[in-house]
Order: sequence, then C-alpha cells, then structure tokens
Amino acid sequence: MEKVRYSDLLPWEFRQRLAARPVAYLPLGTLEWHGEHLPLGSDA
Repeated sequence: MEKVRYSDLLPWEFRQRLAARPVAYLPLGTLEWHGEHLPLGSDA
C-alpha cells in the first residue's frame, strides 16, 4: 500500500487520490483548507 501524507497534498490531489482509492483514514491532527494553491497542512 502506498503511503500518502494528506497534509502534503493540494486539495485537487487529495480529491484525485480519494476518487482512485475511496478509503478514509482518521487523521490524528487537524487539516485545514486554505485554497487550491496550498497543501492541506500548510499551517498544521
């Protein structure tokens, strides 16, 4: 299984990976969306 850090993905990359493998994991930290131009974990 490929390991991916959600906090390093841009929002569109996250959606693309979720569509390819629809499995959800519960993160232990917060991820916050700040727009399409920033990774999900920019200020986490």
